[in-house]
Amino acid sequence: MLKSHKFVEYHRGPNMSRIPVGGDVAGMIAGVGIVIGAWIGLPDYRWFWIASGIGGVLVGTCLYLWHKREIPKDDLSVRPPR
Repeated sequence: MLKSHKFVEYHRGPNMSRIPVGGDVAGMIAGVGIVIGAWIGLPDYRWFWIASGIGGVLVGTCLYLWHKREIPKDDLSVRPPR
């Protein structure tokens, strides 16, 4: 049995939202370099990356158009934002 009734505060670990990340040109250059390196180094997967890119553009376009649509004012099934 512990004789001390002192509250012990445990460290909850690193918080990913507190880590500073710069969104500058160096990050973009690194990202483009990784993509180019993978494109050159793994030629068998090019069909997959092309298909993934086309699928990503299609899904992104559908989501953009879905969220851009107008909702009728008399539609009672849609709740107003809180």
